[in-house]
Amino acid sequence: MRILLIEPNVETDFSSPATTGKPWQLEAHWAGYLAAVIGKGYEIEFINCGFPLTDEHGYFRLKQKKTIADSEILAKFREFSPSVVGFSVYERFVDRIASLSKKFKKINPDCKIILGGHDPTFTYKELLKNKWCDIIVVGEGFI
Repeated sequence: MRILLIEPNVETDFSSPATTGKPWQLEAHWAGYLAAVIGKGYEIEFINCGFPLTDEHGYFRLKQKKTIADSEILAKFREFSPSVVGFSVYERFVDRIASLSKKFKKINPDCKIILGGHDPTFTYKELLKNKWCDIIVVGEGFI
């Protein structure tokens, strides 16, 4: 089984007094945790849409101005042909995630779309009304 995990883009500078005026250094830990739990026997690809794909310290940092275009994500989807796509969802990216998910479903109607993160935890009833969303992970997702 092939699984594609996608971290949405972050186009905003999240500077705040709490972060001493510097952009947040957000890391997509969830993808690593899932890959570790899923384990052997599965092919897993990760697309990090808004952070550098490499970093000398091993962190994904908010220094990248270019985000990955939908056309690049769709090309990867076609090339990899996953059975499952998992998104980390932030409210500001729901429209983009919905658009991508609908395109994924057109390419492969059997592909399952899974949403996780703090926003789906609180909006799961609304999100599950959409035909482009198959599964919502509520809370931390620990079993």
